[in-house]
Amino acid sequence: MGEKNEMRRVIMEKKVYAIDNMLSINESLISINGVAIDLKKIIPLGFKGKVLINIEKIGDIEDSYLSLKNNPAFHLKQKINSDIFFNLETNDNKVNDFYKENLNLNDVVGGELYIYSAIESPYFLENKNQNIKIELIDRSKVFNIYVLICSKDNLVVKKNNFQVFDSFGALGFVIVDFDMFDAFISKGDFSHDLIHEFTTTELANDLFDEGLMILSWGHVPWVYYLNSMNSEIMGELLGKPTNFTGCYKFKKGSGKYTVIPGNELKNWDECKKKNWPKIEIPGCGEYVHMSLHVKEALSQSDVNYPIPTFYLKRLENMAENNSPLLESTIF
Repeated sequence: MGEKNEMRRVIMEKKVYAIDNMLSINESLISINGVAIDLKKIIPLGFKGKVLINIEKIGDIEDSYLSLKNNPAFHLKQKINSDIFFNLETNDNKVNDFYKENLNLNDVVGGELYIYSAIESPYFLENKNQNIKIELIDRSKVFNIYVLICSKDNLVVKKNNFQVFDSFGALGFVIVDFDMFDAFISKGDFSHDLIHEFTTTELANDLFDEGLMILSWGHVPWVYYLNSMNSEIMGELLGKPTNFTGCYKFKKGSGKYTVIPGNELKNWDECKKKNWPKIEIPGCGEYVHMSLHVKEALSQSDVNYPIPTFYLKRLENMAENNSPLLESTIF
């Protein structure tokens, strides 16, 4: 990355390439059995958001990042009779980093090659707020391409509930078991302006002590992923870890937790009438650790574009203290 690479012969598990704009891609080819497949042609014409190209060697679908996506589009399935070659080249305007990648993916003969794609929009766009500028909507989307190498000849795509993609402001977000959280709020003798209560009373500390809330705010207004996929190979997707972390006592409850933007807590009675995305946090243990990671989408326009993720993981057999994440930056 950032300089010319010789052809590298590798046995890889996962590689994720992040590009700020499809117009930056000069070449993106997968060559198999003597035929070159142009991955750039999969991207919708005129797409203005970010592009992620995922190349994965997997045992089954639950091992793949594809399992995080809704309704992926199928493009290709092909028996592998040769090594696979991957070439990616992006613009180099002497501004930032760029890709000039040439990979020879070996030890794959006899498997199957699958190509899928999935486009993602932040959850808030489902409200179709007409006051949002079209340009901001277009730029917030992410187009994912998945090149999967698998020994199975009948890959069944199934989605898990380990990821949420949404826009959060300075008031961040909360993650709650909705019924348990609502029961605690409803029986209390305080207003249902939870922002006011959190900042002027001990309510937030009480919720932390009871293990009923993961709250994080003080962030750069941006689009963020929340991810809880329990995998040993998450670094390629998440990017570099930052120093911003938090730890929360958090009961397992129903196992499916509601993610709510912090600004919606101004009126809990109205907030709880709305539909919000849910995330599962697998594993055992009384505490959840949250860490902020940033994957940089390489750009030649100004600076590389950050794709931030809050990664959630249950801590097994570990005694911890509540230490909420109340300030962070992605730059």
